[in-house]
Parts: sequence; structure tokens; C-alpha cells
Amino acid sequence: MTLEELKNFLKHKRGEHLEFYECQTGLDYRLFDTVGAFLNTKGGLIVLGVKQDGSISGIDPSNIQKFKKEIIKSSNNPSFINPPFILRPEEFLIDNKYVIAIWVPISSQVHKYSNVIFDRVNDMDI
Repeated sequence: MTLEELKNFLKHKRGEHLEFYECQTGLDYRLFDTVGAFLNTKGGLIVLGVKQDGSISGIDPSNIQKFKKEIIKSSNNPSFINPPFILRPEEFLIDNKYVIAIWVPISSQVHKYSNVIFDRVNDMDI
């Protein structure tokens, strides 16, 4: 994903293929509900460091590498995502604020997060 592609996504509201998590005080593990839902439906983009209204709050630069490693490690852990699906988070600098973008493709398998199957309907993980 390029910076321009990400900026184009950020012009849109949360929806069937786009979700935001602020992650100001730590990694929000609800993002894995969304990972499972995106894998099980039509794929989508998760952006950390963005408020629900789409405004960029940013992530503390000291947390970027820790969050990326934790996302990769968790996505490869069958007790989190089963079957595992390794995610590749990318960091971007927008308006002097860091965000992490996670592209989640459509999967050919049904995935569970914490033994629950999630589906994406509009802007909700159910």
C-alpha cells in the first residue's frame, strides 16, 4: 500500500471494508474481531491511530514497532486467529502523525478469533 492509497481510504467513513482504532493507550485487541470478519467476508483495511470519526490521532512513535510485532505475532498464533493468517502491518506518517495500516485480504478459509467466527456487516463485526 502506498501513502497516496492510504490517504484515499482515509477520505471515507468506517464501513464494510474500512475500520479505525485509536490505540492511544495500547493495542486494541478488538481489531482482531475485525481481522476475522474481514478474512471471512470481503477483506478490508484497518488503520490504527485514527479516531472513529476518521480524524488522525496518531500513535506514539515509541509504540510503532511494538504494535507491529504484536500484530504479526498474534495473527500467527492459532489461539488468536485460527487458522493463523500472518498480517503485515505498515507504518505511515501523515500530517506528522504515525498510523499503522493493516490490509486484510479475503481468505479462502473460515477463520476464528478466540474460537468465535466473525462476519462484517456494514461497519460492525458480528
